[in-house]
Amino acid sequence: MKRKTFVKRYDDFYFLTEPSEFINSHFPDDQIWQLLTTPISIEEFETRPLKTSAFYQFGLTLTQPKQYKTITDDGEAIVSVSSSRLMTFSYEMRQRDPQTGALKQEEVDSSCGLMSVTRQGMKLRLLLPEPGAYEVKLFARREGEPGVLRWICSLELECPSIQKRQALPNNPYLNWGLAAGASALGVKGCSIAGEEAIEVGEGGECKVILHTSRPLMMVCELTHHELDATAAKRCLASQITAEQLVCNVMCPYKGFYRLSIFVQDYDSGSGTFQNAGNYLLHYQNRELNPNALYPPDLGPWCGPGVRSQEAGLSHFSHTGAIVNAPQGRCNITFHCASPDLQIHATLCTELHEQAHFPLSRYVLLTFTDTSKVTVSVHAPRAGVYRLGIYGRKPPQQDYMSLCDFIIRSVCEKAGDPFPCVYSAWGRGCVLLEPRTGVLAPQSSVSFRVRVPGVQRVCVVGEKRTDLKLNKSRVWEGTASIRDIK
Repeated sequence: MKRKTFVKRYDDFYFLTEPSEFINSHFPDDQIWQLLTTPISIEEFETRPLKTSAFYQFGLTLTQPKQYKTITDDGEAIVSVSSSRLMTFSYEMRQRDPQTGALKQEEVDSSCGLMSVTRQGMKLRLLLPEPGAYEVKLFARREGEPGVLRWICSLELECPSIQKRQALPNNPYLNWGLAAGASALGVKGCSIAGEEAIEVGEGGECKVILHTSRPLMMVCELTHHELDATAAKRCLASQITAEQLVCNVMCPYKGFYRLSIFVQDYDSGSGTFQNAGNYLLHYQNRELNPNALYPPDLGPWCGPGVRSQEAGLSHFSHTGAIVNAPQGRCNITFHCASPDLQIHATLCTELHEQAHFPLSRYVLLTFTDTSKVTVSVHAPRAGVYRLGIYGRKPPQQDYMSLCDFIIRSVCEKAGDPFPCVYSAWGRGCVLLEPRTGVLAPQSSVSFRVRVPGVQRVCVVGEKRTDLKLNKSRVWEGTASIRDIK
């Protein structure tokens, strides 16, 4: 149309077409050639939605509206199409110039439409930006077939007034909810459905779960008119397991958000991520402190998942990505099937103030004689922390990230650091008491430890105190602490 050029496109639909379908787009001068039992008037013809040959070739049914021109209800209108097979749908909407009645060149922003597609058809909820007249054109294509989407139907909307509402985020993928072709990508379903907004509860946090038929990788995108790219990354935490993808979301500002999820096969290497779903989130409680967002530098492996399972880790005490520690303390346990795998843990936070001890002193690894591993955390103060679990097998030099946990502490009391641990503290060594690395001066302290394969254990301070081995194979004793420097 921009070049005003005729494009030849052969279409045999109008050869021996059923009169009931032909009358929707052709009105003869002589009503006898309508070939209908009851001919229609020109007035009725003009009220019918304009359906193209592709509409009938695809076997579609326009369920709503029934007329070409529709008057909106406070600027809102619903368009729905049913189909007998999975289709890809799209639409465009243009406003008419109030002076000339001609359609404007630019399309109306896609944030005005909420479209959801299922195997049964398409539903489009239109929220017009301002009063006026609009033309809506629908396009479709059979799912999986190549080529462009074909024009199937046109409608006219008359909007006398609009209701004041919050602006919706732009959605370049048009479809809301699970994508029509998500099953072919390996997604069986979602914990939430439809194009309706998901109301986010107080605290600004919600969870979207995709159930998968095979292991997938996932990346997520969150948009809001006040949210910049850096902050948006701190609003997402992804957990990737063999049977589901979990996206934890935080909404720091009031209003609507778009959450888009993209997937690819787990073993595809450098494949292309494809859109599996888009979700509208709505948060209307108090805005969050930016310090309450997820920690920076989170990896894609939050919580136990495919990566930790491949490394031989299993039976996690905490199966989710987020661990709440109301007292500032937590223990995360798991089993390690490989005796050669070396485990390392780090604790990080964005707002760690300068203190007497580094954050490494607030996390303690314990390896029992069996395959059990315990990661103990004492948060030095209230805040949000990233606990990183890493592993390597000699002769590997570098540790590989296995999973991250988000640790939340609301305890304002400063936590005590653990004792400093050296390389000799290895598999099978268990510190029972004292668990703190800071001992009170002028006191007697009880020591209880398990250290396998040794003949003697002692505590060295101003003087040496030998510990005794009890029947439970625990070395124990009491040492006098006179002075701490």
